[in-house]
Amino acid sequence: MLKDHQVFTDARDMAAHYRQVRKNLTKNVIVPKTPEPEPEPITEVQEPTITEIIASDKGPRIIISEQHMREYEESIAGLRKAKKEGGKKSMRDIAKEVADKHGYTLDDLMIRSRRQKLSIARHEAFYRMRYELNLSYPKIGSFFGMDHTSVMHGVYKHEGKSLKKEKNDG
Repeated sequence: MLKDHQVFTDARDMAAHYRQVRKNLTKNVIVPKTPEPEPEPITEVQEPTITEIIASDKGPRIIISEQHMREYEESIAGLRKAKKEGGKKSMRDIAKEVADKHGYTLDDLMIRSRRQKLSIARHEAFYRMRYELNLSYPKIGSFFGMDHTSVMHGVYKHEGKSLKKEKNDG
């Protein structure tokens, strides 16, 4: 499970984190079996209604209303949807976009090949991860299984080619 200060690198990290959070939240929660009458629509944010706290030898067991459990699940689903629609891109998303753009697979980009066309695509991925996600060179290098100096070189090379292209176009 990720710590508070760590960043999700891809959707799998986020999903694993929220599975663990759900597991921790529902560990000592008992949802009542009897259906509750439908409440009036909520106009403002309400704190979860704890209907009962039961003492046990494993610690307190908290009973939360079904409505609040449903709202919790809906909010988690909303977070997942927002991530897919336009949340911050992950390293994997950028690498996949670059690989598709250049006609490679993600695995092709990850191998340590020195073919020029493949290294140009990899350098573009380094550059985009560095400036779109504000990641450190070591973090990008660990994603690709490379040394941080290789990433620095790739970013430098891509910047040089981009500037030359802009200069010739302009």
